[in-house]
Amino acid sequence: MALTVPERLAANCRTAPGRAAWLARLPAVVREMEDRWSLTLGAPFDGEEGGCAWVAPVARADGTPAVLKLGMPHMEGEHEIQGLRFWDGDPTVRLLEADDDLGAMLIERCEPGTSLRDLPEQEQDRVIAGLLRRLWRPSPAPHPFRPLSALTAYWSRETLADAASWPDAGLVREGLRLFQELPRSASTEVLLATDLHAGNVLRAQREPWLVIDPKPFVGDPAYDATRHLFNCRARLRADPDGTIRRFAELLELNRERVRLWTFARAAAEPREEWKDGSIGGEAFHPCATFAVEIHSCRLEPAARDARGPRGADSQAAEIRPRPVALNRVGRQGCRSPRTPAAARPSGDRAVGSAFHAPAHLGSSHSEKAPAESSPRLRPS
Repeated sequence: MALTVPERLAANCRTAPGRAAWLARLPAVVREMEDRWSLTLGAPFDGEEGGCAWVAPVARADGTPAVLKLGMPHMEGEHEIQGLRFWDGDPTVRLLEADDDLGAMLIERCEPGTSLRDLPEQEQDRVIAGLLRRLWRPSPAPHPFRPLSALTAYWSRETLADAASWPDAGLVREGLRLFQELPRSASTEVLLATDLHAGNVLRAQREPWLVIDPKPFVGDPAYDATRHLFNCRARLRADPDGTIRRFAELLELNRERVRLWTFARAAAEPREEWKDGSIGGEAFHPCATFAVEIHSCRLEPAARDARGPRGADSQAAEIRPRPVALNRVGRQGCRSPRTPAAARPSGDRAVGSAFHAPAHLGSSHSEKAPAESSPRLRPS
């Protein structure tokens, strides 16, 4: 019987020869895992979250439910198996079997397996904050995990290759600058999930919620706040200041660093729409506008002598603004009814000929206790 491959996964595999070769080998690898691990396969999952792996429910020889996952080769997911071993079910799904060379894993099945997306976003905030704070641990050396700077450097190369399609060069270059500066300036480095959003959190029996699909890198915990924020885009655009503040406080993070990471990703992360020449049917590119809205809500400096979530003291450097000129899109994008005129820089031509980026970045953690303890921009 022919193997069923979800269309979104098949489409992603058509984008690169290595992925196409992986797809061609997939039926044989599935059969090998089925025999080796004595599995009875069900139909593969074909939801909106799946596009980088072939994933199917299975039953083991003793009837225990599980999930078989074979990951498509892609840079961000290279160490998922090692990450699941490191977290060992706390608070991720458990890794039951794995073949590192084939990228094959047999993992715990979450039951009922409904997504955190079913909850209101502010409840999602609390659950994801609690899970992230459990995930953030130092990874003892030696370990296989790459630094977060490797991810931002990879994205920077992809973005630079599309320079002819940028909607606003000033905006994108400031995002690229932050991609270099933010990883270097982090006061704390932990193992990050990098892709934790409500679609990657499932209802389970062993715990109320478990994390799936981690893409581990070692770096600044403030980065890990961004994926969930981008999934709350309407709320983030309506109230960028309040949305970032609330989530940073739940995470006990320096909110200015969370804002800067959010801006950098919105401004400079590679995305498909740069390649089609579209500017979104507006007088300016929608992602550029989004980036400016985030940057226009520049928050006050974090307090000194910040206290991290695990009791470690850190020193927050004073954040001083530095003007950065924008091109046409960025200037037009600053015109937002949500930004009071008094809060915008004086002397701007289109309600903002420049935004302000910090010359010195604060530490990763905030002094404020959480209210509760417990984009990619392109499809992930």
